[in-house]
Amino acid sequence: MAETRNGSSIFCFWIFRPEDEMPFSTPMSAAIFFVTWFIVLFAVLPFGVKSQQESGDVVKGTDPGAPIAPHLLAKAVWTTVIAAVAFGALCIFAHFAQS
Repeated sequence: MAETRNGSSIFCFWIFRPEDEMPFSTPMSAAIFFVTWFIVLFAVLPFGVKSQQESGDVVKGTDPGAPIAPHLLAKAVWTTVIAAVAFGALCIFAHFAQS
């Protein structure tokens, strides 16, 4: 991770001029991103899920509400994209709120 002279991260370097600095330190930025990522993950997980009971194909010994194909890789990608946009928006807001 690239850092400026006082240790603040430059995640959103394309938004700020080189003399501007990020409102969060690198560890704080990582913590905010990962918390945001997990919150978004739990919001995205139920989208497009079809249970065994809904499809009419319940495998013996499993819960009827178990998903057929959860598409976890696609959900992880969407979660990352949404969390990155939310984190970028937070960086922009915090940067201009400091001024």
